[in-house]
Amino acid sequence: MTARYCFYDLETFGTTPGRDRIAQFAVQRTDAHFQPVAEPEVEYCQPPLWPLPEPGACVVTGITPQQAQARGLPEWRFCEALLAALAGPNTCVVGYNSSQFDDPFVQHLCWRNFQDPYAWHWRDGNSRWDLLTLVRAAFALRPEGLQWPTKSDGEPSLKLEDLARVNQLPQPKAHDALGDVTATLALAQLLQRAQPKLTRYALGLRDKRQVLDMLEPGQPLAHVSGKIPGRHRCLTLWLPVVANATNANQWHGLDLRGPITPWLEWPAEDLAEAIYSRNEDLPEGLERPLLKGVTLNRAPFLAAPATIDAESAQRAHLDLDECAAKAATLRQHWDLIVAKVRAIEGIRPDYADRDVEARLYDGFVPESDRRLSEEILVTPLEDLVGFSGRFQDARLEELLFRFRARHAADTLSAAEQEEWRRLSRQQIEFAPHGGLSLEDFMAQVQVMGQQAQGNDKQVLGELWRWGQDAARSVGLL
Repeated sequence: MTARYCFYDLETFGTTPGRDRIAQFAVQRTDAHFQPVAEPEVEYCQPPLWPLPEPGACVVTGITPQQAQARGLPEWRFCEALLAALAGPNTCVVGYNSSQFDDPFVQHLCWRNFQDPYAWHWRDGNSRWDLLTLVRAAFALRPEGLQWPTKSDGEPSLKLEDLARVNQLPQPKAHDALGDVTATLALAQLLQRAQPKLTRYALGLRDKRQVLDMLEPGQPLAHVSGKIPGRHRCLTLWLPVVANATNANQWHGLDLRGPITPWLEWPAEDLAEAIYSRNEDLPEGLERPLLKGVTLNRAPFLAAPATIDAESAQRAHLDLDECAAKAATLRQHWDLIVAKVRAIEGIRPDYADRDVEARLYDGFVPESDRRLSEEILVTPLEDLVGFSGRFQDARLEELLFRFRARHAADTLSAAEQEEWRRLSRQQIEFAPHGGLSLEDFMAQVQVMGQQAQGNDKQVLGELWRWGQDAARSVGLL
């Protein structure tokens, strides 16, 4: 499908893509055999004063906001640089846990900076692939050729740094973007040597048509997913039910490890409550019904049930006969199951109160707004005021105001300047949509600093000063 790969990794100032900011990216381009064809690229991004960074994230990466400010690009230029680094016809963008972490961060970076959040992984024959999916598949189905690390409690670990360590792979520095890219590439090369057939198969699943061809409602498939615990080898039999009513790239299905009685006897409202409740909120002894989604354009690992041999099933504690019996029972009540899944789809939690920067997935923007966004990308910063009031989508109107305030503050009117000061003070002092308020941020830094030594102590000292600067900027000090 492609002969070019682009391995990438991000380091961030937190773990929430819709809120937290990227600190650094690294990119390494390779040929079809995962051999480098260019020098790696590394870039930093200048952070805004808010949202405040997570102190724990900074301690892990060693990157402080002051360092990123001094070494980095303004976010809109950083966004352009990252997209340029990932671009190129027939390029597959590869990361490690990227489908759940890095890719959403890139999408939200684009959202804030009026770039297309999705085109970078499909335009010009491009695709994306998460190496962790292949690692999980090898762990579950074809573990030969790799050493598999365990945590102190005996549970398996598929962390990149642990796999690199036990397999003696190069990793110059963990939690550094270039170090993680180096380790990801070395792990891909090892898997390609140890399990070439599985690697080719997993790469083929980037073509969503190949995934779609496997889906037949009511017919189980082998499925590997991070939603399935490591003690079960991330493996299950999955029963596809129906495509999402509003997004054909998503399918709903049932994890056949879970109980099926609730699907037959409970009303949809009770099913939804059990599915979406936190573990600690579930009644004691209740086994959660398992509704499991699959996104076709994220290269999910699906395969024929026969892919799971007896040894793999035993390692995964998966009773294939029991799963087959559950599937047969569900097929006898198929119309009921489909109706309940459809009903649950319509009563998912409402997240409308989120901050505008986190509302990328609330719906596609109108075509006229998309064209306006393209105009913004080629318009000098000082002329952006001319776009105010022209968007149909209120989300983009607010994003434009914030973009101008951060990158072209001298274009703000007196009223806009006052609104920006009010918003900034509210966000720094209270963090009303999540993240850390100034008080919580400073408290975390202080507590962590009491136990820190060496470089960690230096990082926390810089964070304390960053918090003070943020407070001064809005009149809190």
